[in-house]
Amino acid sequence: MLIDELNLPEQVLKTLEEHGVKRLYPPQEAAVRNGVLNGKNAVLAAPTAAGKTLVAELCMIKKVLEGGRALYLVPLRAIANEKFQEFSKWCGLGVKVGVSTSDYDSVGYELEKFDILICTNEKADALMRHGSSLFSKVNVVVADEVHLLNEPSRGATLEVVLTKLKKLAPPPQILALSATIKNADEISGWINGVLIFSDWRPVPLKEGVFFGGVVEFNDGTFSIVEEHAGNAAVDLAADTVKNGGQALIFESTRRGSMAIASASSSVIAHLLTRQERRSLREIVAELIASGEKNKISERLALTIERGVAFHHAGLSAIQRRIVEHGFKENLIKVICATPTLAAGVNLPARRVIIRNYRRSEGGIRTPIPVFEYKQMAGRAGRPKYDVVGEAILVAKNGKEKSLLMKRYVKGEPERVESKLSSENALRCHVLSLVASSNEMTEEELLSFFSGSFYAHQQGGYVKILPAIKNVLKFLLDHGFIRVLNEALAASLLGKRVAEVYVDPLSAVKIVNGLKTMPLSEIGYLHLICTTPDMPRLYLTKKDYPFFHEFVENNKDIFMTEIPDYESDPVEYEWFLSEVKTAFLLKEWISEVEEDVIVDFLDVGAGDIYRLVEIAEWLTYAASEIAKTLGMTDETRFLRKMQERIKYGIKEELLGIVRLEGIGRVRARILFNAGIRSINDLKHTSLEKIASLPKIGLETARKIKDQVSSEEKKRELKAGGLNQVKLTEF
Repeated sequence: MLIDELNLPEQVLKTLEEHGVKRLYPPQEAAVRNGVLNGKNAVLAAPTAAGKTLVAELCMIKKVLEGGRALYLVPLRAIANEKFQEFSKWCGLGVKVGVSTSDYDSVGYELEKFDILICTNEKADALMRHGSSLFSKVNVVVADEVHLLNEPSRGATLEVVLTKLKKLAPPPQILALSATIKNADEISGWINGVLIFSDWRPVPLKEGVFFGGVVEFNDGTFSIVEEHAGNAAVDLAADTVKNGGQALIFESTRRGSMAIASASSSVIAHLLTRQERRSLREIVAELIASGEKNKISERLALTIERGVAFHHAGLSAIQRRIVEHGFKENLIKVICATPTLAAGVNLPARRVIIRNYRRSEGGIRTPIPVFEYKQMAGRAGRPKYDVVGEAILVAKNGKEKSLLMKRYVKGEPERVESKLSSENALRCHVLSLVASSNEMTEEELLSFFSGSFYAHQQGGYVKILPAIKNVLKFLLDHGFIRVLNEALAASLLGKRVAEVYVDPLSAVKIVNGLKTMPLSEIGYLHLICTTPDMPRLYLTKKDYPFFHEFVENNKDIFMTEIPDYESDPVEYEWFLSEVKTAFLLKEWISEVEEDVIVDFLDVGAGDIYRLVEIAEWLTYAASEIAKTLGMTDETRFLRKMQERIKYGIKEELLGIVRLEGIGRVRARILFNAGIRSINDLKHTSLEKIASLPKIGLETARKIKDQVSSEEKKRELKAGGLNQVKLTEF
């Protein structure tokens, strides 16, 4: 079908043509013929790169040009940013595109100006908890990666958001985009939509298993690969690059991805042209200029110079962006990644190599799900560049080759199953449902769950009823909800906990901790590291002696009970992993350099930023909980701690660090130069500020401009504060 045949305005067709779209792919045509442009609910289940996003864009832009609004839901922040760049082409038609992925404690009035709003599932859920009126004005909702209803930790949030949207009057059109899953028909039935299912790909995919120098593919063909490196994955990658392609190697661990990148780089380096080497040195220069220098960044620079990179969650956002851009420009020939890349940004390659089909879970090596393999395999084949894509599993012996061929190459992905029945998920969502209304009867609560995907799969909510009863008892026992006139109502504490978007169990741990003893830095930081909202760092064998000694020397500062390492070694080891995480945060707010933290704790810059962001959010939530409970001193302590975590500083820098362009490093330089407050900045000359290390004239001007602006604001405020808050900067 040509795009001219679509019943769309001329300016839409022109924009599509400007971006190279002249004809619809078969799945796109099937979606149009099934009425998605006429407002029908639908599940579009198709492989990666089959054009699902374009169908969503056509639905959204048509509705927006008719005066409506669109909401695009994504599972990850990286995908949200990618879609924002992709959808920005419609701004030329006067369409306002926005993205929102953070600040969970907000009603979101500022978001109502957008015609197309891209949100993470969690952000949408948070807005709903605040009673945002945005959703009543939305006419079409796109749920990207809807198969992630199956995801244990976050699938329930997507399910609750879609259930709430279904119950709106009038309900918006729902278009769910999915991988080719086994039971896509159940999802389409749940949203009262039509199923458009296709296994068509713009680049055909061949799947196979490599063993003994030969790849056997599922279509009966074979490919001989020269073995030189002594490593099957390296040989397969080198074979791809020799033939003008790029490769993705998936490894189950970060350490493994970095090791295989180093091994690959020594081989790939010999396959690069002189111009490619020159361009790669420019990428390395950009990486070094980003300011991070540690073992990981040095290792990454070394592999990139040789045409290879590794990619995992330990990299910073800047490092990941540099790697991804270098790969898209066909300069980086091989990326060695953990499986998180398969669920994130769009980075296709001619050949995908899965080196290990097992991963460690709780110390046990278990096979990955077929669905996860299919997600990785789906990255094979670059539209417009490759005639065919290849996904290859590496076998260690003949028996394993047969197993891999049967289980993964010829296997079908697992069914998508609702994860709403877990009490961990229900704790959060039952409280949010009760807190979002003045009062709610148990019948009304159960009526909501009757519209869930869980109830659709199970034929009702009967099986989930005991878990709901247990959660209600937990919430009643801890004062989050109460019974009022035979209905459920949230207490002030319960409403605030729902709004600040933390697990009620986290709130219980925080409240109990705040009541036990005077607050100390490491004691408090460890407290938030015991909550279910906080991820823990992995404790290595090398870590154990250091943190065991740390605990022995600091027993009095912890706000929770310390397990006995002799009678309960497993619980004690878990406790030490919490302590290690808290120790990272303590080093951060003590102004220890990032590079030192990275090297000492064997983490990545990305780990620091992720933990800092979560810790700041939890500390903000803790301060709001303390404020609700009238804990004045604790609130004051937590407010300062929140900002210290945000900026990574000692308390003495709070007076100046809030200004844009300063940050933890420049704030310390200014402080050591005797400039310790906004007032000091006001009375210090531009020239003196500019002369300080790492500041310069341009930054100095920005600082002085902000100080002047704040001085004018202060003059307009009668009886103003001695220290102006500069959070707007």
